[in-house]
Amino acid sequence: MCRKILKMAGFLLLLATWACNGLVVVNDPYGQLFVKVTTRTPYGVQTKSLDEDSYVFILTTAEGDTLYNSTVGEVTGEPFSLRQGTYTITVFNEWFTVPAFEKPFYYNQTEVDVVAGSACNASIICTQHNVGVRVLFTENYLSSNPVSHMTVTGSDGELLFEKTTEHLWGYYNPGPVILMLYKNNIQSRSFERTIDANHMYTFLVDAPDTLTQYVEPVFSITTDTTRVWHYGIWDDEHYDNNEFPDGLTKETACSITQARTLPDNIGDIWVYGYIVGYYKSTKYIPGGEIEEGDVVAASNIALAEEPGETDKANTFSIELKTSSACTPTRNALNLQDNPNNLNKKVWIKGTTSTGYQGVYGLKEANDYSW
Repeated sequence: MCRKILKMAGFLLLLATWACNGLVVVNDPYGQLFVKVTTRTPYGVQTKSLDEDSYVFILTTAEGDTLYNSTVGEVTGEPFSLRQGTYTITVFNEWFTVPAFEKPFYYNQTEVDVVAGSACNASIICTQHNVGVRVLFTENYLSSNPVSHMTVTGSDGELLFEKTTEHLWGYYNPGPVILMLYKNNIQSRSFERTIDANHMYTFLVDAPDTLTQYVEPVFSITTDTTRVWHYGIWDDEHYDNNEFPDGLTKETACSITQARTLPDNIGDIWVYGYIVGYYKSTKYIPGGEIEEGDVVAASNIALAEEPGETDKANTFSIELKTSSACTPTRNALNLQDNPNNLNKKVWIKGTTSTGYQGVYGLKEANDYSW
């Protein structure tokens, strides 16, 4: 009897294995995991070349057991054969603990679910988790203070920046830092700021022009993220009450005088002034010289501190482009279609330029407010 039962069971099992058009179906307890690692660097920032193959690769189980502790290069190309379950992948270039020059920390950690008999793709994008800082000294400042430097101190250490380190980025853990400026090796001013992960900060130390030579040096601050630049300016006038126009919003917009101190190609900066004319082949055409019937350029306008400005050297150029982001601003501000805009006060957002139309200005104006 037992022999008959076993024969019947074997026959049923044979039928089951041929049940799918003659194909044998066998449940595989393992799944395949394919891994790809890439690095996203902050836009506009050049760091030392990144070799993802040298990054540390760690694969752990849900229970915390380490299955692989190797490099990306050693595990790239071949899939992992893993039992069904949840796994954690950790990838980084090198551990970062204290401030150091040229030590960006790229990192990512993600969980993946491996299903038996299936293939799973894991794309790991490493982003910068620490903060880049550099300090620049203008020639104008160093001519008056030739022996100067700045220390930037975080919660876990400090770095010293001087003229010879201008080509280097110092890296810090996110959080508050204190900037201390030393003029001719004498402590001058300090400034505190909170710095954020995946941001790149540039502190520009500049001296005012000769007309205000007794004013303390100005700190100009830019931040570079993947796509957005932020800018701030701090001087003695705003130091005590910790209020400083930074150009990030209309409410903190830069005057034209302040905007002329900005570095080139800083995006999303607000500037305010009066519309006083336009430029024709870089020649400034004041509003008072525009006559009825003149062909007025719609591609730009000129701003100034006061209405009615006639000297090009005192103007601030605004580029009005035709693009999805810029056309609404162009349509609203250009003097060809809006002659009544002449001598009106306006706030405009764009990207700084040190030479558009032969003067300082904003390119790619993409927002405005009256």
